[in-house]
Amino acid sequence: MSKVFTFNSLSRILFIGLALLLAGSAPLFADDDYFETEGAIQVLDADSLVVNGFVFDVDNQTRVMDDSLGMIAYSDLRQGDRVKVEAREMQSGRYLAREIKRKNGDNDHDGDHDDDHDGREMETRGFISALGDSSLTVNGYTFWVTANTRFKAEHDRMIGFDDLVMDMNVKVEGYWQGDTLLIAKKVEVKDGEDR
Repeated sequence: MSKVFTFNSLSRILFIGLALLLAGSAPLFADDDYFETEGAIQVLDADSLVVNGFVFDVDNQTRVMDDSLGMIAYSDLRQGDRVKVEAREMQSGRYLAREIKRKNGDNDHDGDHDDDHDGREMETRGFISALGDSSLTVNGYTFWVTANTRFKAEHDRMIGFDDLVMDMNVKVEGYWQGDTLLIAKKVEVKDGEDR
């Protein structure tokens, strides 16, 4: 007994097949999983590196740059090199480095060539998931706000900590003080993009 497919059922089968195919090739990243940190390479392997205690996987799509040389090979990096790593968190919970930039000279741009905060800087962009009396949590990282923390909204409009709300899309720049305290240097609200 042969089965007859009508155009409608055949198009439905093709649509489902295409949807399954596209689902398998969908990006492994969400919009709010961007992660960035800056510091010395603590461990360097053939396919991963550790910076500020975070493990970053690298693949053939990872761009490796040098401040003064431009594009370089991953194999040109050395343990102890100061780098800025831009990454995305994968569904597995691991970080995939999208760009690694080796830093030379004055990373904090104050002209004294000393890299304030010992190169233990961190930047992330995402939605605020918790607000405390003097802290905010973005992408699972709790940043503490001090009198020196700067706040900025779209069109360079100045705001304060009290203007922040849950699920607000922000970019936070900070640095590690010791091994557990993350201090926010700058909080920037991103163009009214809330959840």
